[in-house]
Amino acid sequence: MRDFLKAVKALSDPQRVRIMKLLQLEKTLCVHDLQDGLAISQPAVSRHLRILTEAGFLSRKREGIWVYYFIDRNTRNAYAKTLVRELEEWLNEDPSLGEALKILEGREKVGQKASRRARKHAARKGFHGRGPGLGMRR
Repeated sequence: MRDFLKAVKALSDPQRVRIMKLLQLEKTLCVHDLQDGLAISQPAVSRHLRILTEAGFLSRKREGIWVYYFIDRNTRNAYAKTLVRELEEWLNEDPSLGEALKILEGREKVGQKASRRARKHAARKGFHGRGPGLGMRR
């Protein structure tokens, strides 16, 4: 009964349902992506992700300083596994999901431009990917 209640309570919040739907569509997202896509604060996103992870819906992987979240299809919580499968068919026409996806798509384009700008700025300053004191200038 505990696993069932944990899974149902985790999906009782609309933002957590949106996070699940976005992760079904985008596969992996970090806190910053969800913060932008849902227009909520970083602490709120982190709290929602913690609740979904503890309920067995999500797993995470670390890549450098970033932590990416994804749907855990091998969860031990059978109720979470069933709800994930069912959720794939539900709420696909929800307008708030379309808005969030547009924001995420726009952010990807801006992010690509921003990272190019950051590389150019670093090159102008003479930084070549090494730490301080290790030949920052050519």
